[in-house]
Amino acid sequence: MSNLESRFKSFLLRLGAENLDSKSFAFPAETPRADYLLFDRTVVVELKLLTVDPRNKIDERIDEHLEKTGGIVYGEMLSTQLFENQDESDAFHKKHNLCNH
Repeated sequence: MSNLESRFKSFLLRLGAENLDSKSFAFPAETPRADYLLFDRTVVVELKLLTVDPRNKIDERIDEHLEKTGGIVYGEMLSTQLFENQDESDAFHKKHNLCNH
């Protein structure tokens, strides 16, 4: 476990989080579940730690889109600006699990 992950788990426990991996919760083996519950079980927390930089994967997906559409980008721009309309942008971002904010 990384130092960041350990510190974040400690932070959650100080907030009163319930750890769903604890023995007080009995889930069948291999049952998908979140990691923690917070604030009287009104918030579900799934802890994900990125151990690999995802930028190359994202860049490849955007490059593929630009090749298909003939788009050219000079400098920097938001990925949402690569699309004709919001629905097309949303569909691309959802398909590739990208945040489009």
